[in-house]
Amino acid sequence: MSGIYNRTDPVPYFETLGTLGYCIPQEAKGTVRALINALRKIRRRPETSLLDIGCSYGVNAALLKYDMTFEDLREHYTSMADIPRDGMLREDAQFFSDPYDPELEVIGMDTAHRALRYAIDAGLVDGGTTVNLEEDDCELTPAHRKLLSRADLILSTGCFGYVTNRTLDRLLECGQDNHPWMCHTVLRMFDFTDAAEALAAQGYVTEKLDRLTPQRRFVDENERKQVLANLEELGVDSADLEAEGWYYAQLFVSRPVQDARDMPLPSLLANP
Repeated sequence: MSGIYNRTDPVPYFETLGTLGYCIPQEAKGTVRALINALRKIRRRPETSLLDIGCSYGVNAALLKYDMTFEDLREHYTSMADIPRDGMLREDAQFFSDPYDPELEVIGMDTAHRALRYAIDAGLVDGGTTVNLEEDDCELTPAHRKLLSRADLILSTGCFGYVTNRTLDRLLECGQDNHPWMCHTVLRMFDFTDAAEALAAQGYVTEKLDRLTPQRRFVDENERKQVLANLEELGVDSADLEAEGWYYAQLFVSRPVQDARDMPLPSLLANP
């Protein structure tokens, strides 16, 4: 399974995750769109920059910039299984020729360099970096800082836990003048408490949405047992959720205190 995340083209990714019902970017799309619209109101400008942590082949960019669905992407790429990469990119140029939101810039961030390269070459993300902010010896260059500091909204859909609040802290160091908002869908087998506390120390309020978001079906019984064991260790009840064979995530929104006061999250989501 891990072999699908860093290929020269995204066909195996969509073939595999499509059969597992992968849906977390689609499930989070409405919330992310509402946050983008709210940012435009509060900052009084249409141009918005989104930093997608764990961007992979540019799925969130396709959903948000081009108003695609995950199923649209799955059908598009699995139909090109026998086409070489260059031909695939030519098809992409036509498929992604009419942006729904041309004022949205998406910056990709992923250590999977081949996947990120594809997202850039396909024109889905407007720039990107493979820098790994989890590493102690990671040095941010001026170019890295300039790129990452542009973010108005920092997004992750399922990669938190594999990246931690260490990455979030370092991103805030880059964007301290821009005060970016954050939206993270976090699998329930990972605890966001430490991250929320670290963000609070930097003047952020973190709010958790009531609803749970499905991610995908488990690959097999071994994966299911491992996840259930992790949840039991955390004291999380998996009945009727993961116990039935699916990953589930919680969605967290983190914003500067004053922004959270000026624009309460319930009204923001109710009036996108």
